[in-house]
Formats: sequence, C-alpha cells, structure tokens
Amino acid sequence: EGSTYSISIYDDHFNQIASANSLHGTEWHPDKPLPRGAAYLWEVRAVCGGHTERAPAATEPEARFAVLSAGEAQRLAAARAAMADEPLALGILYADAGAIADAKTELEQAASSNDPQQKAAAEKLLRQLK
Repeated sequence: EGSTYSISIYDDHFNQIASANSLHGTEWHPDKPLPRGAAYLWEVRAVCGGHTERAPAATEPEARFAVLSAGEAQRLAAARAAMADEPLALGILYADAGAIADAKTELEQAASSNDPQQKAAAEKLLRQLK
C-alpha cells in the first residue's frame, strides 16, 4: 500500500484557498490559478501505513510562497525576450523578483560561461541563493 497525500494552501489570513485529499502522486496543481500578487502558505500531510507526517513539521518555519503580480510577470517576460542571451542579467532579475528556480537556471547557465568575470559573478550569486 502506497502513501497518500493531502495538501492545503492558505492566504495570509489563514483562509484555505485550495486543497486536495487522497493524492497518490507527489505533484498537484490547483483546479484554478491562485490570485496573482499574493503570498500563501502551504501544508502537506502524508499518510503511509497509518502513520501521518506533516510538512512543514510543527517545529519548522511556515512554508510560504508568492505568486507574481501580473505586472511583474509581464516585466520578466519582456526581459526574457529582450535579454535571452544574457543569463547573468536574467538570473539577477529573476532572483530580485523571488523567482528562485528560474534565477538558478539562468545563473547556472551563466556559471558555465567562458567569460571569467561572468562565471565568477554567477557562481557567487548561486551561493547566495542557497
């Protein structure tokens, strides 16, 4: 018997915005997009063999994330179109907007550059993201 998962997403006032129960996989997307420009908290419960685990655990900090505002998303899309061959600059813009996964992707590309200054800057920024 495999694990089942439940996930809940809450707004800053702890109102439940989205949830799912009895999931058998480790990926899930809400039925409708979360409102842009807002911060959220999430919690996952895993049940395996009658034992329940909660993430984050009660002793861990809240798990927070934000959805970019429409304006910020448009700004980043425009930057990506204008600077497609400038991964260091894009990585900085993504990191500044809080889009850490995208920032990491761009900075990793910049870190593989043959330009020693770009490589060093990207490696330093990647260390700061961790």
